[in-house]
Amino acid sequence: MKPGKELLFLGVISIIFLAGCVGPPETPSGNGVIIKSFAPDLTEVEGNSPMTFLITVQNVGEKKATQVGAVLFGLSQEWKKADGTTPFNTETTGPWDLAPVDTSSGFSGEEAVGSFDVKTPPGKSSDITYDATVRVVYVYSTVSDSLARFVTSDYLRVNSEAQKGIMTSKSTSGPLLVTVKAQAPIISAGSTQARVQFEIQNIAGGRVFKNATVASDLDIIKTVKVSAPGIRTCRGVNAQGGVVTITDTIRLAGGKSSIITCDFDVSGIINFQDIPITLELGYNYFVESATQVTVHKAFQ
Repeated sequence: MKPGKELLFLGVISIIFLAGCVGPPETPSGNGVIIKSFAPDLTEVEGNSPMTFLITVQNVGEKKATQVGAVLFGLSQEWKKADGTTPFNTETTGPWDLAPVDTSSGFSGEEAVGSFDVKTPPGKSSDITYDATVRVVYVYSTVSDSLARFVTSDYLRVNSEAQKGIMTSKSTSGPLLVTVKAQAPIISAGSTQARVQFEIQNIAGGRVFKNATVASDLDIIKTVKVSAPGIRTCRGVNAQGGVVTITDTIRLAGGKSSIITCDFDVSGIINFQDIPITLELGYNYFVESATQVTVHKAFQ
C-alpha cells in the first residue's frame, strides 16, 4: 500500500473511535461509490470458527474514484483476526481505483470485491447475534459548469423578455450536488458588481471529511476552485488570474449543505454579458453499511 493511501486508511480508522461523531449507518442513496453488498459468507456459524465478511463496491458517479478502501469494525474483542489469536480491532481491504460511469458508451462504473477474514468468538449458553459495520472511504471530485448572463437595466427596458440569470448548468454526478443561482442578474446604471451563489448538497447518505484524525475534520471539503472571467472574490478569498481557490474551510452544515457566494466584476457591460463559470470540488468521502451474523450456542 502506498504511503498516501496508508494515511487515508489510518485517518478513517482513527475517526471511528471518536464517540458521538458519526451517526448510525445510512443506506447510500446518491452517486459516487456505493456499497452494493456487504454480508457474511454464512449468516449462522459455530463458535471458534473461521468466517469471512464479503463486500462489493461500485463507482456509479461520473468521476474516477481513487484510494477506495473498506474498514470493518464494530465486532467485540472476543472476535479474533484470521490468525485466530489476535483480538479483533479493525480490518481493512483495498485500496482500489474505480473508473466512472461512461454515459456516452453506456458502460457502468467499475466494481471491486473485498473480504475480511475473522474467527468467531466461543459459543455462549444461547445463540448470539453480532453486529458488524463496514466503512468505505474514497477520494472524489465534482465539477459544475454553468453560464451566467447579466443584463443591464437599460437593455431590459427595451427588451423586457430578454433572458437573464443562469442560462445553463451541469454538475457531474457524485456524492455532492451543485446548484447555481445568479443573485442579481440585472445590472443597474453605475453598478460594477454582480453575484453568483453555489449551493452544495450532500446527496449520497455519507459524510465528507478532510483528514479524519479529529472530529472537526468531518464535513470539510478539501478544495474548492471557482474559475470565471471577471471573478473577484469567493468567501473573502481574492481571485488570482480568474481563479479563486479555497482550501479546508468550506464546511457542510450538519453534514448536509453549504452555500458559497462569489462576486464578479461587471463594469463596462453593454446590454448583456455571458460569463462561463466552473466550480471544482475535491474531497474525501465515506459511506457505511451494517450486517449481522449469529453464533450458535455452545454444545452442553
